[in-house]
Amino acid sequence: MSPHHPFLRTQDSSDGAARGERSVGQDLDNIFRLTAAQPAPQPQPAPERVRAPGAEPRRVTPPDLDAALDMLNRASKAMDLMQSRYQQVEDYAKGVADRAEKDIAVAYAQAREWEVRAAGSENKLEELRQRAEAAERRAEAAERNAKEARDWLECFYDKIVTSFDTRNFLKSQAA
Repeated sequence: MSPHHPFLRTQDSSDGAARGERSVGQDLDNIFRLTAAQPAPQPQPAPERVRAPGAEPRRVTPPDLDAALDMLNRASKAMDLMQSRYQQVEDYAKGVADRAEKDIAVAYAQAREWEVRAAGSENKLEELRQRAEAAERRAEAAERNAKEARDWLECFYDKIVTSFDTRNFLKSQAA
């Protein structure tokens, strides 16, 4: 297979894989498709091994194997990129968690302060309620005293009017 096989991606600069935009899963999927698309090797008779003394054995690397190695290389780079992105996300998550923890501590402190204020307000409210009740009792006592004074003055006035003949006195002053 050539590098232009439909299961493989090209290496041009507009290809997202060249920029590391593919996921590892996509690369591994491509590798599995590549290996599945290859025909099963036919058993061949063992070649005669005639080598020159000191010469290395000849390696046969088909183009598909080179493409698979290239794909593995890109998958490795994608995994490195994923790991760096994971580290960035983890750092961001730690920062968010730290800020949330601080915000929660501030919120608890405010709640405790508000509870103290509420308890103080309740105490003040109770004190004001007691003062209002005392003022109401004093007002009722003042009303009773005023009524008694009014009654006494009316009685005093009636006694004066009945004791003295003020009708004649009032007529003489009117004339």
